[in-house]
Amino acid sequence: MKKTNINLHITLLYLVILSPYFSSWLPSIAGMPVGPILRQAIFGIIFCIAIFFTKKPENTDVRKIVQIYVLVCILTVISFAYGPSSPVQYAVGVASFIFYPATFLFALILLDAETAEENNETFFLFDNFFITFFIAVAAVGSLDVALDGKLVEFFGYNPNYGGDDFSLITSYNGVVRANAGISDALAFGYLMSVAIIYFFNRSGRITSQVNTIGIMICTIACMLSLTRGAMISVFFTFAIYMFTFKRLAILILLLPVAVYLISISPYADLFLGRFTDSDESSETSSLLRIIMAINSIDFLSQNPMGIGIGTQGAGNTLSDTDNRLNTDNYIFHIFLELGLFFGMAFIYFLLKQFLYAFKRIESNKFIASYTLLFIISASLSSSIAFATLGVIYWFVLYLTTLESKLANET
Repeated sequence: MKKTNINLHITLLYLVILSPYFSSWLPSIAGMPVGPILRQAIFGIIFCIAIFFTKKPENTDVRKIVQIYVLVCILTVISFAYGPSSPVQYAVGVASFIFYPATFLFALILLDAETAEENNETFFLFDNFFITFFIAVAAVGSLDVALDGKLVEFFGYNPNYGGDDFSLITSYNGVVRANAGISDALAFGYLMSVAIIYFFNRSGRITSQVNTIGIMICTIACMLSLTRGAMISVFFTFAIYMFTFKRLAILILLLPVAVYLISISPYADLFLGRFTDSDESSETSSLLRIIMAINSIDFLSQNPMGIGIGTQGAGNTLSDTDNRLNTDNYIFHIFLELGLFFGMAFIYFLLKQFLYAFKRIESNKFIASYTLLFIISASLSSSIAFATLGVIYWFVLYLTTLESKLANET
């Protein structure tokens, strides 16, 4: 069973990453892109194995997380009865609550073995996977910007793989934003933030040029995504991990060089506009976030049970009914879809997973940077509600937890 579980998770990770490409390469199924369908099918198999074919977890904390998760599943099903979500919206949106954030729990149940040897094998397998994945997509995303979006098109990526009404944020003021064809630029920027934290944390365990290369190329890719929240998160990550006198001195010396290189690059005005709201697009984006927050609070005050699952995400574009408020905020996204009461149960589920991991992870720097990344991304986008960022984010949290477990066993 263990080897089967590893292969299932590897398959899932590839489907998460390549879903847009599979949808571009293969014909649609009943008008639906094939990539998400394959991804959800694998998730369904993992869900069934985790719920029905796994023995009762011996660890008390894991049992509590499982109990809360079962409650979330029940509440999610109940919400369909009273919400205005169409079946299509619900089917697409339910994954954001039942599948993606439970990646950590599924891995905890299905991949943690009894012996240190098996755990080591699992850890190094996925460690090598993420090293390759992060560097590869960062390189593709950066080169794609240099080639004005032609590289991912050369690979066969079709930006309209989800239909004419489906659109991803891949440009800004006519300039291509790094996305590598695996997600929109927002999710890609935050994904690179996860990668940078991963390589920084890995450098505390292994001294390797791979870590340095990974940090450098993923930082460039993050910058080229032009995602403000991701860049802020990366800044805090550097500050947290470089917080020694010697490292901080090096960082301070390199800062003017970085500022100079940006100032002479074609992106100088774009970076300035993004962080000062000196251009119309950034100013409008900032003002809209305030309006979105006010509209969300106003709606929830009158409709505490929310709008319905799938109404705020990708499911909305595949439905005839449009109930999206467009929050650009993960917390509002949760409450608008689940309602105030069920939303609290879901947030408690997320919190319990964080507490389980952070109780065992020994690196305070990882905990601080990973928490800040979640807070920033949740405050400024709903990206973590979707597969590309959400699955990778929660799986890396599991892998770091497993790393600390192995360190304590040796």
